Amino acid sequence: MIKEQIQQKIQEIFGLDFVPEICSTNFEGADFAVSPKLIFEIVKKAGTSAEKVKEKIIESATQDLGCVASVKNGFVNISIRDISQEVRIFLETDNYLEKKQNHDKTIVIDYSAPNIAKRFSIGNLRSTIIGAAVANSYKALGYKVEGINHLGDWGTQFGKLVVAIEKWGDKKEIEKNPLEQLSNLYIRFHREAQSNPALVDEARLAFKKLESGDERTRVIWRKCINWSMKEFDHYYDELGIHIENIIGESFYDDKTVQVIRELDQKGLLKESEGAKIVEFDHLPPAVIQKKDEATLYITRDLASIKYRIEKFKPTKMIYHVGLEQQLHFTQLFEIVRMLGWAKNVELVYAGHGLVKLPSGKMSAREGNVVLLEELIREAKERVRDIFKGGGADKIDEDKVKAVAIGAIKYTDLKQNRKTNIVFDWANALDLNGNSGPYLQYAYARISSVISKSGLKIGDLIAESNEMKIDKDQVKDLIFFQDVVNEMAENEMPNLICNFAYKIASKANSYYERVRVLNEDKDELIKNIMPLFVWEKLLRLSFEIIGLEPLKEV
Repeated sequence: MIKEQIQQKIQEIFGLDFVPEICSTNFEGADFAVSPKLIFEIVKKAGTSAEKVKEKIIESATQDLGCVASVKNGFVNISIRDISQEVRIFLETDNYLEKKQNHDKTIVIDYSAPNIAKRFSIGNLRSTIIGAAVANSYKALGYKVEGINHLGDWGTQFGKLVVAIEKWGDKKEIEKNPLEQLSNLYIRFHREAQSNPALVDEARLAFKKLESGDERTRVIWRKCINWSMKEFDHYYDELGIHIENIIGESFYDDKTVQVIRELDQKGLLKESEGAKIVEFDHLPPAVIQKKDEATLYITRDLASIKYRIEKFKPTKMIYHVGLEQQLHFTQLFEIVRMLGWAKNVELVYAGHGLVKLPSGKMSAREGNVVLLEELIREAKERVRDIFKGGGADKIDEDKVKAVAIGAIKYTDLKQNRKTNIVFDWANALDLNGNSGPYLQYAYARISSVISKSGLKIGDLIAESNEMKIDKDQVKDLIFFQDVVNEMAENEMPNLICNFAYKIASKANSYYERVRVLNEDKDELIKNIMPLFVWEKLLRLSFEIIGLEPLKEV
């Protein structure tokens, strides 16, 4: 690719021991820019002046690579004269986004993490689809990715559940509809505990028995896990999401002893009213062990970090969880720093805001919790109505599912993950706006025109070096890798959504101006070339954000 060629040339000219990162940009109409900061780094390494550095870059870009280059405001701006070679590389390369230097780097991503014995809700959805999109972006860039589903299968809530099952549970009813029954029992426990506080003590005792290995308690607990995973797997399948490692909180319970011992040996533990805590300079203290010696969420998270670093040897560990857990992760990462575990590992807390629904738009069977089951069901019903309204004689349920799931995912992913969002059906299913169905329709329309042309990618690759390609139509591919890089590095799927929407909008306006299908073969190839580029850009974008490309809708 031309960007890599420019970077390699700069590296060779100045004998650099690092890859100079130039940026893809629309700044001053340029395709690439060498920033003043990079020029200063080269000056220090090469022992020459800034003016000499700029002169040599311009000389190489113009003479060796056939580009146009000039200096403006301290930047060396570089533009491609002929984009045909880049188009050919893009169309014939399966792993266009992949970088070889990423092959030996592992990224660990903690996402989804639903609680056992609780229904999969719209709240779980954000972590699941944002984490999956970020994981896909790193995979596309050539990293090894270890996704981890850190199931909430431990803690005092299971003591509450055990008590509720033993007091009010009906085994036959639970077997019929496990998670609904278990959720109802958990809700009942909290309601009953308001007037009977002794239940809370019973729950603590039940969890202590679970921690101690009491077999009767563990039988109930294991059944809760099996019932829950059956339902969770169903929804992961519906969403088209696969997470490499399913490791519950309970897995780390016996590993917390070593963590507590190490904290103690390094003088980081203090006693406070019988509990063991870690104190910080500018944060509230973190309780590591209760006075009854029970462990906490943060203790098990510390054990999980130690395990993941030792097992996966990651370059980076990312946590996709709600913003309400910011204090927890600030304390967690600070303790890891104090222990010296992650000297070569970047720890990232990628918090996200809440998902809300307009009042009265959807029922919620669990107070203010909207179940994913309800969301998907209503999405499918609305998509069927759209297809019927469009005059469809027969409804293809596979397409209904693809459009419904695409609408749910995209309406979330297109927004900044840090903000609270309101899920609105009108926006999610807007066929004329920034929505999943709009993008899927744009892709289907491009695919249909290409199919009618009878041309294949091989036909265009053969012609691409012989014809003048309209650079303004296809230059987005130059910026594509940088968009995916930025998305991955900042854990922001909205960046690739913005890019895909731009491509879809560009394609839809193109048909209004250009008669693509033409009996003149030269004219046909010239006009259809952008469609092949846009189709692949959209397909690769869809793979990252998890939309299904449809050949027709």
